[in-house]
Amino acid sequence: VCMATGTPPHAEHSPRSSLVDSPLEKLGPTRSRPPGEDEWFQLLDGNLTACSAVTESDNVESLLQQEVSKRRVSQTNLFEQSPTPILQLDLSTLAAGPVEPESQFDHVRVTATNQAAARLLGLEDDHDHEGFDAGRIGLSPVAWDALFEMVRSRETSAEIEFEGRRIDGDRFEAILLAAVPSPFDIPDYARVVASVVDITDHKAEERRMHELVESKTRLLASVSTELRSPLAKVIDFARLLEDSTDEPERRRDLAHAIAGGAARVASIVEDLLVASRAELGDLTLAEVPVNLSAQVAQVLEVGGTEMSAVSTPGRNVEPRICLGDPARVRQIVRNLVIDSIEH
Repeated sequence: VCMATGTPPHAEHSPRSSLVDSPLEKLGPTRSRPPGEDEWFQLLDGNLTACSAVTESDNVESLLQQEVSKRRVSQTNLFEQSPTPILQLDLSTLAAGPVEPESQFDHVRVTATNQAAARLLGLEDDHDHEGFDAGRIGLSPVAWDALFEMVRSRETSAEIEFEGRRIDGDRFEAILLAAVPSPFDIPDYARVVASVVDITDHKAEERRMHELVESKTRLLASVSTELRSPLAKVIDFARLLEDSTDEPERRRDLAHAIAGGAARVASIVEDLLVASRAELGDLTLAEVPVNLSAQVAQVLEVGGTEMSAVSTPGRNVEPRICLGDPARVRQIVRNLVIDSIEH
């Protein structure tokens, strides 16, 4: 107030006097006419607003810096802790001009990797170097060719399946996904990000499903053939039975043949049910003492006329006892005997 309303001691020699007087002069007051109350409030309100704006600006800048720092730490942790192997490659030299194919790897630099990539591919922590042995990294030539072709064609992404090698020498199947950052639509081949997605288990399951489909196709073809023969026999013998005379022996033989064919059809259906239950994990196997000779005799007894020529061990043969499931044993014996007769 002293400096605003009057000339303080040595004010004319002070470099700040003009700075203090200037705002007041804009409001109209001078040293000879001090400002009134309203003018003081107007001046103070303007100064407080300016000071508040400066303070808020500093706070905003500090908050922005903190937010940027948090985001940088979060992105770094995301990169390092990702379970997917990620590499950053510098391919800018390859993008600058033509390079001889045999010297392409001399112009590749691995500038960053996360922990998963280091574990999978055996990369060291210090991997910022001009050249490296491509064979030391578990990417196959197919994967490298895809990256080089991406650079030559000025593409910004690449995707290819390949078979690589882990640090312990084991083979693995994977997909290589590469992306080139393009600020302002200008590809930056100095910061190519490549991720390696291990699909070994997925491919193994895919092959297993393919084999399962093929197995079911073969089973369907086999079952169709197996069912057609006994069903044809049943139909033929049934027609003969209808047209036959009243000879009891003749009718008995035809009925026996029909029963044998029907039993064969039933056994095939049983095989299908057992296979289906086994595939679903719903098949329970018994473990009881089984007399193999008795099981063979039982199979031949109900097998019909086609098994009548099969010889069996005499009664004096010592029984063969083992642990197993009687129903499954009979199924195995029946299939063995029928295959032997037919083939």
